[in-house]
Amino acid sequence: MGDWDWSDGCDDDGDDSDFDWESEMDSAIARDDQESFISLDTSPVSRNFGASYVVPKLWNLICGADAVNCATALLEGKLDQTAHVDRPGCRGAYPLHFAAYELAPRVIELLLSRGAQPNIRLYDERDMDKHDVWLPPRVECRLEMKEQKGMLPLNIALDSARQTLCWHNVYSPGQPTFQLIVSLCLPLMKRALAACKLLACSSENVEKEAYCYGMEGKLVELAVLLIVARKQVFTPVTFHRNDGAVISTRMTILQCLKNQILSLVDEEMKPMNKFEHGRVIQIQSKIMALRSTALLLKVFESAGDSIEEYLQLQQPVDVQREQMEKDVALRLAEKGFILKDGDFDFSIGDWFGNLVFQCLFWDCCTFLRLHIH
Repeated sequence: MGDWDWSDGCDDDGDDSDFDWESEMDSAIARDDQESFISLDTSPVSRNFGASYVVPKLWNLICGADAVNCATALLEGKLDQTAHVDRPGCRGAYPLHFAAYELAPRVIELLLSRGAQPNIRLYDERDMDKHDVWLPPRVECRLEMKEQKGMLPLNIALDSARQTLCWHNVYSPGQPTFQLIVSLCLPLMKRALAACKLLACSSENVEKEAYCYGMEGKLVELAVLLIVARKQVFTPVTFHRNDGAVISTRMTILQCLKNQILSLVDEEMKPMNKFEHGRVIQIQSKIMALRSTALLLKVFESAGDSIEEYLQLQQPVDVQREQMEKDVALRLAEKGFILKDGDFDFSIGDWFGNLVFQCLFWDCCTFLRLHIH
């Protein structure tokens, strides 16, 4: 089939032998059986399948099974078709994008070791000319990653990690922060965390990605980053002024949250007419979201080492969630965190209360200055 055969495929309906070949091919990839994989791909029967098993489809199957031996064969040209770590396929997706989407840590490690770039974003066809991405004509893409357009491999992996929690119905937005931490410690998240860690360790500006997740209230993605790349998350972010002045400010994500919460509390306390009630509700909702983000950060700032140590204990696959909740709660209690009604007490360290007091104090000072003069 040659390099990157994007033909539309064959109209032959095939026979039982074709069906057996397809089944055996899928099985070989699932077992990560390189010898069978090569034998099946180079057999005469394989030519009946046309576009059904072109490189993007193979990457999808290989990454889904985290089949590193099959991936190695594909990269080393042992098949009738060859893949390259630096050549994009469907919708501008590089092999690393596929591996990130499928949370395939062994394949991710292989691709990174062979020069895959972790800082290339996923673009659709409209952006390809601008980024010098070449695609052959008559592309018929069966592998869609529309929602991941513009994402880095790390972003794609974090998004897939979030979806993994949803698919297994172990955590959903709005549940207590404590339950999020416990859910990420479950054995079923081991592969997702391993994939995200590899990408976080090789990606640039992880602290900026964490800042964006924090400010947008994306707790799952931020929590995963706190588990796999805690030091980078707490690295100060550099902000540049928009007016062109050569002035920059460095702040940690916690400092940014503090400033944002203070600003919102200050706005909430300003007099508003009855027509702005919706705005007040919006502000209060945003404050609550930022409080949850700040709480998550404070937990990992104090207890991150203990959580990481717990993850390294290799919990048995059949461990009961109730037991994990007790284990995690005990570790957090040792760091001074108290559970109240199934979640952490917001009064821990009076962090948020102190913020509100600061805001009230500044407002009173402003009021006095205006009226004394």
